[in-house]
Amino acid sequence: MADHEHRHKDKQQVSREDAHPPDAGGPMTALKSLTGEELAETLALVRDADSVELKLTARETARAKTVAALGIDSLDAQMRQVSFFDTPELALNEAGVAVRARRRRGEEGDTVIKLRPLIPSDPPEEIRRSDSFRVEVDAMPGGHVCSASQSRHYTHRR
Repeated sequence: MADHEHRHKDKQQVSREDAHPPDAGGPMTALKSLTGEELAETLALVRDADSVELKLTARETARAKTVAALGIDSLDAQMRQVSFFDTPELALNEAGVAVRARRRRGEEGDTVIKLRPLIPSDPPEEIRRSDSFRVEVDAMPGGHVCSASQSRHYTHRR
């Protein structure tokens, strides 16, 4: 299942335009910058969130340059196995639900159900107190998406 991101409230897609940066060796997608109002809205949502993730997408051909620019050592990377679940018609995605299972070698795995979009202050306090419940704001160039997730950790056994 594709992990589609939607903008808060009106679910508008983030606008994109083609660009040709000098060092990319070809066309890539450039994202618009946040307006002052959009930035203020994103920062207001962060106050009620449990975590914020900054997201980026890099072409495979730019992976090595991106990793180097971020100061990441590829040898420190962790292999992950991630699976998303949905109906053939993508009914869960259409309803704003994402179901994911993932694991890392030698560590606990987890299963997560996410609801998006969501206003961070909406979940009731009794749910917010659960250790397995989180409200997240994913910020990316050109927008953000808020979600709530419920997770369960497990130990992989062979």
